[in-house]
Amino acid sequence: MNVTGGYAGARAELAGHTATSDGYTLGLGLRGRVMDRLELEAQVRYLDINAGTNTSYGLGAQWYFTHQVALSAFGSHSDKATSYGVGLRGTWGRALREWQPSGY
Repeated sequence: MNVTGGYAGARAELAGHTATSDGYTLGLGLRGRVMDRLELEAQVRYLDINAGTNTSYGLGAQWYFTHQVALSAFGSHSDKATSYGVGLRGTWGRALREWQPSGY
């Protein structure tokens, strides 16, 4: 289980005018290995800033090429926005003996 929280800030500029908003974000998620090399996660995030509130739902997956490097794919949806992406994920500091999937 993952629990997150933190500061949220936004800044917008239009025609020489600047607006800023401050607030906080909270998140709750689950993450786990379903196979030696595949990790799945799901999360809910709440955002509260001066400009309003938003709740989003996300799904993600990581395919580990080695014990420290994975291809990551994720998506997030709320009634205000949808986002998705891919990337590389690095996990450093994990001892080799903690996780030794077959084939490495």
